[in-house]
Amino acid sequence: VGVSGYAPLSDDWFVVGFADVGGFGIGSSSELSWQAFGAVGYHFNETWSAELGYRYLSIEQEVDRFDVTLDMYGPVIGITARF
Repeated sequence: VGVSGYAPLSDDWFVVGFADVGGFGIGSSSELSWQAFGAVGYHFNETWSAELGYRYLSIEQEVDRFDVTLDMYGPVIGITARF
């Protein structure tokens, strides 16, 4: 289950983000996983843009009867080409 959004700040600048949660112990997936991402971006032209943001990802899983939690987080840099 998730949500995402995009909002222009001007002709060139924008903000983007998403968050989701899943797993819920269904099938062989994780017991619980969730993530959140937010970034500010700049359109160079109609084809190219760049984003700078932050992402947090958490995964909870049982492995060989041990509860394991994996948290990954940090800055994100991206370049997008749209055709």
